[in-house]
Amino acid sequence: MNKPLLPFHKTGWLYLIILLWVGSYLYHQQDGFEEIEQFNIDLLFKSKGGTKDSPNTIANISSTFKDENFNNIKSVLELYQETPIAFLGELSDGFIDSLKTYLKANPRKSKLIIGSHNLSSSVSVTNKDEINFNSVLDPIRYNNRTDIKRDTSSLFVYSPIVNEYHQKHSLFWRNNNQTYLTLDGEILRQLVLNHQMKVQRGLHIELSATHQNTLKTWPLGFNGEIYIQSHLEQPTSIDRFLLNQENNPQNPTSLQSDFSAIIISEANISNNNGTSRVLETLINHQYLYQTVPVIALTGLLLLAGIGLLWFSIPLSFKKQFIIVSCYIACALCAQYLVFREQQWMSILPNILTLLATWGLMLAYKSENKLFIAAYKHQSNRDNNPSTKNINSVTKTPRKLVSKSSTKIVKNKQQASLVNSPTSSSQSDDLDATMLVTSEQAQAMALTKKRGFQATSFGRYEVEGVLGKGAMGIVYQGVDPKINRHVAIKTLQLNTQESAEEYKEAKNRFFREAQTAGGLSHSNIVTIYDVGEEGDLGYISMDLLTGAPLSEFIKPENLLPPALVYQLMIQITDALEYAHTQNVVHRDIKPANVIFDDDLFKVTVTDFGIAYVSDNSKTKTGVIMGSPYYMSPEQILGLKVDGRSDIFSLGVTFYQLLSGILPFQGESIATVAYQITKSKATAVNQVNSKLPASAQRITNKAMHKDINKRYQTMGEFQLALENALKRDFKNA
Repeated sequence: MNKPLLPFHKTGWLYLIILLWVGSYLYHQQDGFEEIEQFNIDLLFKSKGGTKDSPNTIANISSTFKDENFNNIKSVLELYQETPIAFLGELSDGFIDSLKTYLKANPRKSKLIIGSHNLSSSVSVTNKDEINFNSVLDPIRYNNRTDIKRDTSSLFVYSPIVNEYHQKHSLFWRNNNQTYLTLDGEILRQLVLNHQMKVQRGLHIELSATHQNTLKTWPLGFNGEIYIQSHLEQPTSIDRFLLNQENNPQNPTSLQSDFSAIIISEANISNNNGTSRVLETLINHQYLYQTVPVIALTGLLLLAGIGLLWFSIPLSFKKQFIIVSCYIACALCAQYLVFREQQWMSILPNILTLLATWGLMLAYKSENKLFIAAYKHQSNRDNNPSTKNINSVTKTPRKLVSKSSTKIVKNKQQASLVNSPTSSSQSDDLDATMLVTSEQAQAMALTKKRGFQATSFGRYEVEGVLGKGAMGIVYQGVDPKINRHVAIKTLQLNTQESAEEYKEAKNRFFREAQTAGGLSHSNIVTIYDVGEEGDLGYISMDLLTGAPLSEFIKPENLLPPALVYQLMIQITDALEYAHTQNVVHRDIKPANVIFDDDLFKVTVTDFGIAYVSDNSKTKTGVIMGSPYYMSPEQILGLKVDGRSDIFSLGVTFYQLLSGILPFQGESIATVAYQITKSKATAVNQVNSKLPASAQRITNKAMHKDINKRYQTMGEFQLALENALKRDFKNA
């Protein structure tokens, strides 16, 4: 990839990627990827080949803990007097009292375990520390609970239920610097009949216990969590469970060896309970855990993926796709190898985040290509002798000559505000902004006769004349208090009208100028002040660097189509904002849009000038705007709205793409007829290199039926953006 015109670290793409990473990390911490993680784990276990689940040794029963159902519970207790039994759910006080009465009359070898959210009677496990900074690691490793209340009972063991997810389960929780077993761990402790389970804590945690002189160990990785397959088994209703026991031909006393433990869950939570599944996996050692090397390897793979993406950006999309595919394949292979060692590597969230990052980098690359294409076109134009004169206009500030002297002003702040110069040719007269009324010639002649020589307008001192148009003279001025150079546009307030009409014209001028001055948009010229000097109204505004788009409407000097689309998007954005502020431009044309090729930015000028110059109520024969760019409703003197600007911008778009006007004629009457009655030649027939979207967009924007055009500038902008992405993605 060529040296970027848009440095990655200075664009919004970098911040968007950072936001993506932060959001992905937080989402992962909240187990947002739980479903896809569970799918990954299940797939790994299925791919193990030949591995089948061991027969269930944990009975999973669903029941309700109500007094009328106590007899069924009592039957289970009688059948399995030495089997650890756990209750999960809300046990009423009456049900607890019934259990206490029964247990006092029928003592059991092991206590009943009752799962609770905020009650515990468990004893802490014995810790054996291998490293000295476990106090620092413990808050990271374990679920720290401060809301647990202590309770002691000779009949029950209360054990807290820690909120778990399908694939991930904790065996420990912390309180007051002591380590306790969760419900799953407490049942496991009763299974091995040893109340002195030990936790060996180093960088890896290991749970151990002695059962029948045999040391049993469960490696639990760094954080004491295990990862299991989906909770597949369905709980059996207590009625069906007891019926199965009655139909068992064996002696009831032998049934005690059928199950290692029994889990009785309340019916409404049984499907969400994974305790039986956790115990099965622990007994059979068919679970996964994470060690520090695996966690580090996951992080290194993520960094490697980011590095590969960064260094592959200059390559073609095909090569990038191959690299990304190879990376994903290697990551999945690494995950499988780690899985064979009973360890879990969470890789899919990283892969998804990297794929999203890749998409954003491709978008950045595409945008940079568009700017490089425009930059190359500009460079070629600079080196072309045939365009030397035009380049001198666009690459350097235009020289300004004061009317009172021949001194040339070269200060960059005093670069020109472009205004269509008055020309004696008929064609230029048609292109210039004009007000066609019966009083126009009279007002122009009056201004010329007076030979007005302005030296100041309000607080602004006049430095020179920038140009003359049909509406008045454009001066260059300066605000001496803050040394701000401005352009001052003037408008003759016609004193030949009656006093009432003159007053109304002035009020309308200032009211509408203030409305236009209230606009604040990066692609709209800023208006600083409005006032009057004698019978002249004036508006002070920004002095702009660059050249008008009218410099780029000749066939031999057109801008690249991709750049034209981008500039049009900026213009539509500016006009959409203006329309939402109830301001209609009414005089959109290339000469009123300034293009700064250093910033690749356009600025819409003369905003509201044509609008505020209409100093009539319902006078007939009033035509506002430039004839070549007028909408049919403007030509016919009808009421106009933002859709009129859409038509004018469609004509501008057509001219910038093709180098010719869609509607032409030797007189105003001919042009007016073309606009209102004739269909323009398709822009693709003029320039065959244009994409199909150019014809589709210009035709819709210049539709003579106002209801069949784009109805808002937002619609126009969206069409341009979609076409730019589709037609110029490799530009």
